[in-house]
Amino acid sequence: MGTVEVEIKKMKRELNDLKKKVDLMVDELEPFLTMKASEPSLKRFFTDEPVLYSEKDLKVKYR
Repeated sequence: MGTVEVEIKKMKRELNDLKKKVDLMVDELEPFLTMKASEPSLKRFFTDEPVLYSEKDLKVKYR
């Protein structure tokens, strides 16, 4: 095999490795982005809800 063919095979392997890394990053980011996108609507939902319990109702207080 000539040098050009060897270099092309090497580039294909490296591109395949990069594709796998990008796919992994997207898979890891997707849940985070989904939660981030739903934050405003959840905030509105909980803001409109009445408070059912006060601090006095808590048995344990966290700081």
